[in-house]
Amino acid sequence: MPRLKPDDLSEITPELVGDLNRETLEKLALQVVDLALHLADRLNMNSANSWCPPSSDDPYRRQADREKAAAGKRRGMRGHWRSQAIVVTGEVDHDPGCCGACRLPLGPAGG
Repeated sequence: MPRLKPDDLSEITPELVGDLNRETLEKLALQVVDLALHLADRLNMNSANSWCPPSSDDPYRRQADREKAAAGKRRGMRGHWRSQAIVVTGEVDHDPGCCGACRLPLGPAGG
């Protein structure tokens, strides 16, 4: 059998599959797996692992990569650390005024 193409999938009907003998059905199943792997590889292609230009990369994935890079240093570059330690000057208690589930007011602890 020749290599299966995405357009050929519409021709595979339950009636056709039911009429196939075991050997032909196994060959068809292997071709479908081969096509699925080929399409998954194509889906995961980007400018880093193929001949595709950077403009063809998924814009949402590119933005996530930029945000990841912006949060820290560039790969291979030296990091910068704080020169002074952060000094704690006090604590502030942030108790909720009401229950988040039922919205009833909360009283003092133990009371």
